Amino acid sequence: MSKYNLGLVEIINPRFHGSGYYNNNWLNTQYLTYESNINIEDFYCDILKEDVNLLNTQINTNMLRYELNNNKEMDHPCIRNYKKIVSKLNFINLEIIETKSVIYPQDETNEIIHVSILKTFWIRILQRKWKKYYKNKIKFMRNIKNLYYREIHGKYPSFNVF
Repeated sequence: MSKYNLGLVEIINPRFHGSGYYNNNWLNTQYLTYESNINIEDFYCDILKEDVNLLNTQINTNMLRYELNNNKEMDHPCIRNYKKIVSKLNFINLEIIETKSVIYPQDETNEIIHVSILKTFWIRILQRKWKKYYKNKIKFMRNIKNLYYREIHGKYPSFNVF
């Protein structure tokens, strides 16, 4: 069994998830797990898409409600551009995550909170690098000097990435 799962996550915000987290800066920068262990059938059908749209709508509605009731913009104790991050349409999205259970003392009891560590950003970095490499390769192949070299020698000159 892999330690990585597909899941839906959101940044913990004490205004929405309870004021007990307000003084813990480490916990306020983590991702709260909505749903993990998403199976293949849910991945390929539209049920998951509906859940994602519902969660994004709920977050935007809660944020607007908070701003109207308190007459001030939504803020976060640790993240300065929280409103900009949350207002993106794909804020809650399907992510590759590693889930950790954290015991958080609250009043006289201990609460177990499931936080997630995102792993999807490595794929996005790889995609950006590959896109840049491919763009440079096509530009290299369309260069008139390289086309002339291919015409004479039957192959392109060596393409150096670095």
